[in-house]
Amino acid sequence: MTDVGPKYADMATLARNLCAGESTIEALVRQGKFPQPYHLGGKRLWKWSEVEATIAASRTQGTVVLPATEGGIREAARRISRGA
Repeated sequence: MTDVGPKYADMATLARNLCAGESTIEALVRQGKFPQPYHLGGKRLWKWSEVEATIAASRTQGTVVLPATEGGIREAARRISRGA
């Protein structure tokens, strides 16, 4: 997997680019099905490479955590890196 996005994304950026609600991401984190965020200056940030790896692994294992394709994740990373 090629890391084409930013190193980290906040909740709003993550939700928008994964086409998932913030409450869905929160629930997946609580259930241990999504990476734990890092904390920096009171802000929660997710490491983009961990998000990609989690989604890719869930697809391989047949336990898709989000309705996104690997190509969709790459495109979302490109949008984030462009500031879109």
